[in-house]
Amino acid sequence: MNIAQLAILIVFILSYVFILSEKVNRTVVAVLGAVLITLVGISLNIGTEYDAINMIDFNVIGLLFGMMIITATLSQTGFFAYVGVKVAQFFKGSLWRVFVSISVITAFVSMVIDNVTTVILVTPIIVEIAKSIKVDPKPILVGIAVLSNIGGVATMIGDPPNIMIASAANLSFNSFIVYLMLPVILTIVAALFIARVIFRGWAEGEGDVEWESIMAIDPSKKIRDYRQMKLVLLILAFTIFLFVMHDRLGISSAYAAIIGGALSLLFNRKRPERVLYRVEWTTLIFFAGLFIIVGFVDKAGILNYVANAVGSISSNHEMLATFIILWLTAVLTAFVDNIPVTAVLIPVIKYIGSKNILWWALALGVGFGGNATPIGSSAGVIVISLSHRFGYPISTREWFRYALPASAVSILIATAYIYLLYII
Repeated sequence: MNIAQLAILIVFILSYVFILSEKVNRTVVAVLGAVLITLVGISLNIGTEYDAINMIDFNVIGLLFGMMIITATLSQTGFFAYVGVKVAQFFKGSLWRVFVSISVITAFVSMVIDNVTTVILVTPIIVEIAKSIKVDPKPILVGIAVLSNIGGVATMIGDPPNIMIASAANLSFNSFIVYLMLPVILTIVAALFIARVIFRGWAEGEGDVEWESIMAIDPSKKIRDYRQMKLVLLILAFTIFLFVMHDRLGISSAYAAIIGGALSLLFNRKRPERVLYRVEWTTLIFFAGLFIIVGFVDKAGILNYVANAVGSISSNHEMLATFIILWLTAVLTAFVDNIPVTAVLIPVIKYIGSKNILWWALALGVGFGGNATPIGSSAGVIVISLSHRFGYPISTREWFRYALPASAVSILIATAYIYLLYII
């Protein structure tokens, strides 16, 4: 590793340490880290400020922006408050059933819709449920973030890396379901078991919930604008249709979300600035900064250095290579976005061997590893950002308490599954 790579790596590590420590606002750290790593890149001839701008994944930014507008517009109508009360009444007497049902639904929805979109829509509902029954929503919020990442691994369209893998290895849509649905289902069950143990005290607090008063609430009175709500729900349904069909239509998922956001603003009967005020601008800026930091790590060749090391160690041992790829990608995606990790390892896998089991190891590693840290996945970052906005901030420690063991167990399950595939 040369001096330029070492300098980039130091800035990367310092940025992540400060983000995870929560001593300084993470958006401020991301922006400062992006500025500093760009200056280092320019001074050491690694890249330019134009490269930095191009490192920002505007597909992710556009997707988030569009869905935030739709969610904010829908929130104005009272829709989330209505659904929150209905769900609380349906699961009267059991916080644990609320946790399980919402987490599992989120996991399965994430198999067909981008998990970022899923958590943006589900988080306000969870907050409204918590307000109705007067409980802490943070266990459920962390739960949906973890389960959405797990669920997204099961299908070709559930997670962006899977699309990249399918293209590189010429794998079919059905092959992902056949080979990845089983470990995903097992991991969902394991994650729920871990949640039952860790959140036992929270779930047992249901005796303090005033369920009778909740049953007396008329959910329909929570809706402030029926006409607007129906219109925005139609726009949301149309947007989801565009998500599902975006490949055939030749548009990006970001453009689909922005179309939905634009329609929501166009037909919003209230002042649009009220909607735009509710957009999580700090989250969008945080993502932009993070993309630049990770982008320079990739451009400096540090990820390639790691990939080449893996290739040289395991080029003659496919089974060893498979397990190294699984665990290495799990660790890397806890700190680096899974898209560049996937992009770097795809040619390495092609060099090592042609067996599909290598691709399944990559998909499981990049899918499950992101749960380990609060910045390891886009869904996790979104949930934490929204938790701060809604007044229930999730700390790094609270995230690690559940998500870290859930991530570790998921990788163990993936390891056992990959081993069984070799035997079979």
